[in-house]
Amino acid sequence: MKIRILKIILWNILIVLLLLVVLEVIVRILYPQIQLSGLDRQILEPTVYYSTVGLKQNSAGTSNGILKQVDSNRCWKYSKEIKKTNKKILILGDSATMGIGVENDSTFVGILNYNLPDVEFYNVALIGYSIQDYLNITRFLIQKKKNELGVSDICIFWCLNDIYSNFPDLNSPEQKNNIVKMITDFLVKNSKLYHLIKNIFTDRPRDYFFYDRKFYNPDNQQLNNSLNKLDQIMEIADSAKISLHLFLLPYEYQIRNYNNYDIFEPQKIFENFLQKIDVETTDCSPAFVKSNLPSNQLYLYGDGIHFSNKGHRILAEYLLQSYKNCFIGKHETK
Repeated sequence: MKIRILKIILWNILIVLLLLVVLEVIVRILYPQIQLSGLDRQILEPTVYYSTVGLKQNSAGTSNGILKQVDSNRCWKYSKEIKKTNKKILILGDSATMGIGVENDSTFVGILNYNLPDVEFYNVALIGYSIQDYLNITRFLIQKKKNELGVSDICIFWCLNDIYSNFPDLNSPEQKNNIVKMITDFLVKNSKLYHLIKNIFTDRPRDYFFYDRKFYNPDNQQLNNSLNKLDQIMEIADSAKISLHLFLLPYEYQIRNYNNYDIFEPQKIFENFLQKIDVETTDCSPAFVKSNLPSNQLYLYGDGIHFSNKGHRILAEYLLQSYKNCFIGKHETK
């Protein structure tokens, strides 16, 4: 009797597993736009910029299944070799600026690199970076290495979550107990069916926005710490006669609900504070709103932060149109 019950249980488990495999195959066929998350560790090197991890020289690996290459300067490599003569810009940012799941040449920095042949972009942006990493990189490349790259500008592309480093508390969308985290990490990297179900039954872009939004108020310690570190970056840049410009990037939930009167309040609050420490700032949100494209087309599938190919193109076109205002700083003649 026990053996028979055990066989029934095993057969049921096998049937469920087979059903899940079939559904996974169907989802992969019908939803090619769904990407499996993950970055090859082989392109990373620890403690490159003091405590900050960096890209490994002349390496290659995949990001969400897309091949990404790194050059000899530990920057993202672009395929088109263009003779650079005039201007060199250091790009700081996180995974949105890195362009996870998008080929390097199709990211907004790659598009800028192609369309501005007299400008060289050193893009060191990486997943997981935040304000502390931007300060570490600036200290290392500009102070310790005495700006051996010869950059005239530093451009920081700021996501709302750049305000904290390893800070998310128990209310964060990222927080899970160890067992649940192990299971979800496996599914995120291996199951498109999981991504589809999660997108249907949850609104993660909304969750991330409302979690990160709460840090942007005048009394928040994380905000004040970030402003202090940005002020330090500004001082380092000024001492080396390097212009600093910060670009504010929107979340998908904000573009989806752009008619809400206070939806862009975090960017406005941050921009007001940045003006007080004399950091030139550009809010990139209008570029996405004016595109009149559905917000989910501008971001990766089910993703509230990372741009799709279309999103990168929209941002690049906006930056190209306002090049002089965005990329020529106070240490240069406009």
